[in-house]
Amino acid sequence: MMDERGEHKSKGKAMEKTVLIIDDEMSSLNLLSHAMRQKGFKVKTARDGLKGLIIARESNPDLILLDIMLPILDGCQVCRLLKFDSRYKHLPILMVTAKEEDREKGEQAGCDGFIVKPIDEHILIENMEKILA
Repeated sequence: MMDERGEHKSKGKAMEKTVLIIDDEMSSLNLLSHAMRQKGFKVKTARDGLKGLIIARESNPDLILLDIMLPILDGCQVCRLLKFDSRYKHLPILMVTAKEEDREKGEQAGCDGFIVKPIDEHILIENMEKILA
């Protein structure tokens, strides 16, 4: 369940790390949000690049899962705006896309990792653990 700020409410004790998921596809957003909550993460979400950029700057999440194809600002633009700003360049960003050929665009934008849809949850968690270690 999401509140008015795009933050997922969860039952139980407070979670340690926050993941911001920026994806315009509701099915992907729900799937990723559920998987992250199951792993004990606090989840924030955005459905377009501009809103995601604002939430990232306001909340300083521990990790961002960022789709490349987004409305308003695409994922590469969001990644560049964060990675080339000294206040936010420390934020780890995993780019998520349906197209393997987008890998080079993501790397040029400064992302820390790359996941191709459909997402294998085990590979996603493995990549997240490497980045968060």
